[in-house]
Amino acid sequence: TDSFNKEIAGYLKLFTMSRYTNVKMDTAREGIHFLVYSPEKMEWIMPEELSRGTQDQIYLGARIALVKLSTGEKKPPIIMDDPFVTFDADRLNSAMQVCRQISTEYQIILFTCNSSYDRFADNVIELNNESQKTFSV
Repeated sequence: TDSFNKEIAGYLKLFTMSRYTNVKMDTAREGIHFLVYSPEKMEWIMPEELSRGTQDQIYLGARIALVKLSTGEKKPPIIMDDPFVTFDADRLNSAMQVCRQISTEYQIILFTCNSSYDRFADNVIELNNESQKTFSV
């Protein structure tokens, strides 16, 4: 738990541009839940008390931390399906910087319909209506 908390806090700090730097798993309840330290309120709060974009940053950081800690020396590709939909321009820029950093260890595949991510990508594969095929059995 301590390693996970430290790992996710590192990602949250990067994602939120140091606005939130502490997060921990809430082990008092059943299941996996998080608490985030709010410097404004000077207390631990539930992610649901934060904006949807910040919540998504927390859970994205948790997923990346989980991949990193659970796979050890193995480096599986990280596949994401439009994970930045709720991010404003600043959040998107910080998220893509984190992805760029992570891409030194992991292959990142991002599926999206939004061309605003293209400027961050090393490779873009664009599908258009003519190249899409439907198969039925």
